[in-house]
Amino acid sequence: MKEGKVAKSKGKAKAKACDGALVDLSKVSKFYKMGDTTVTALDKLDLMIKGGELLSVMGPSGSGKSTLLNIIGCIDNPTDGKVCIGGRDVSRLKDAELTKIRLTEIGFIFQQFYLIPTLTAYENIELPMREARVPNDERRRRTMELLALVGLKERDRHYPNQLSGGEQQRVAIARALANNPILILADEPTGELDTKTAMKIIDLLKELNAKNGITVIIVTHDPRIANETNRVVTLQDGTVVGDAPPVAHKDGN
Repeated sequence: MKEGKVAKSKGKAKAKACDGALVDLSKVSKFYKMGDTTVTALDKLDLMIKGGELLSVMGPSGSGKSTLLNIIGCIDNPTDGKVCIGGRDVSRLKDAELTKIRLTEIGFIFQQFYLIPTLTAYENIELPMREARVPNDERRRRTMELLALVGLKERDRHYPNQLSGGEQQRVAIARALANNPILILADEPTGELDTKTAMKIIDLLKELNAKNGITVIIVTHDPRIANETNRVVTLQDGTVVGDAPPVAHKDGN
């Protein structure tokens, strides 16, 4: 994991305070105001994730799963508590610094794919590298490498509406990998797919985790998906109520 150069002692002290895990949340709370009502999305949540883990997050609707992912992904800030990502306390970083982390160190995969319909598969994958100002030759090499990785090298010039749901999600995975992230966050990545295609997507994420050492966090409501990960964290009312290896069912249900 690339930490970058730290010249000042103050920066070293900050990194030391976050040493240990790739993701470390300590007493994290998140409150939202809805009129006169305060909604608690996360409530003094503690969670530590080591580099290289393949983890799933489960829980009923409203338990805080998506909020947790947004905070780990530096999309949202906690109301209280400390969030360390890659050895840095990101809880109070400025927007520009958070944007850089999201672009270069974290890959996002969503249920709805969110591909740009007017761009080809190639162009959708290349886009994060353009935003990161990666040189042209490197963008071309990396994009074709990623298309081959997800099995879509021959579909590079196809637009999203010319691809199946599974193919679109594979493009989304390749896009998430464009800038060599240390962390992949997947929010219900198989929710729009049939069972067979869903398992192919999970197999691809497992392969990326095993071969490349990328940390993968999958939010899911499906026990079959959770059973494919190495650790299942269960949320309820904004806090962790379970944290253990998956319980495999012999009948596959």
